[in-house]
Amino acid sequence: MHHNKLYSGLPPVLPGLEEYAVSIPVSKRKSAPKRDLYNLRLLPGLKSSNHFGLPCLKGFIPSTVSKPLPFHEARAMWRKGKTLRGYFIHFYIEDEKFDCIRRAPENYLEMLKSADFIISPDFSTYRNFPFPILLKNAFDNILFGAYYERNGVKVVSNTIWSTPLFYDILFSGQPKGSAICVSSNSLNLRDKKGIKHWLHGYKEAIKRLNPALVIRLGKIIPREENIYSSPIRVAVDNPYVKRMRHGR
Repeated sequence: MHHNKLYSGLPPVLPGLEEYAVSIPVSKRKSAPKRDLYNLRLLPGLKSSNHFGLPCLKGFIPSTVSKPLPFHEARAMWRKGKTLRGYFIHFYIEDEKFDCIRRAPENYLEMLKSADFIISPDFSTYRNFPFPILLKNAFDNILFGAYYERNGVKVVSNTIWSTPLFYDILFSGQPKGSAICVSSNSLNLRDKKGIKHWLHGYKEAIKRLNPALVIRLGKIIPREENIYSSPIRVAVDNPYVKRMRHGR
């Protein structure tokens, strides 16, 4: 298959699964049971129809795009009893600020349902990551997105790509003909190689997923309008990335 031509070191593909069958029972507790550190209890009922066995997102197309709100700020507002209506929640922040969903994803279900919609999680998939880490983060991104979607959260797919080596995996499970969200929030405009990879991946995402709507977060990259001319642009500031660029 195509992905084996790209990289002979990829693990063998799994057969297409219509529905996961996992023996770990679903817990009624709010926090994750210690015996299920990998959140396998979330898999039953999720659909998978791709060669890698990743869950699949159905997709959601918002009629309007409201204000962006990072997860950690949404959590603080929720704990104070404030409404999350009028916001969509995103995860384009440092991974440690939302790693709590790995420990207990059920705890945040009602909070995420109360927002207009969410962008599926964004555990980092940088192009210099070792393959096992990249694969684990990519799996968790779509696992939590699919779990929340199945339980009533409106989820727009966070579309990521890293490098061409991983396109087949990272686009696996993404909805076609729906809305996607694309971010350049961690991209340094002085990184010419990074810009090249980003533009190539963006073009491939549009080609493969044929989105009905693109929500574009972060700085605009030169020449990206040649790939998709009319995204909905949303400005999101990431102070962590800004500090890195200035050496702090």
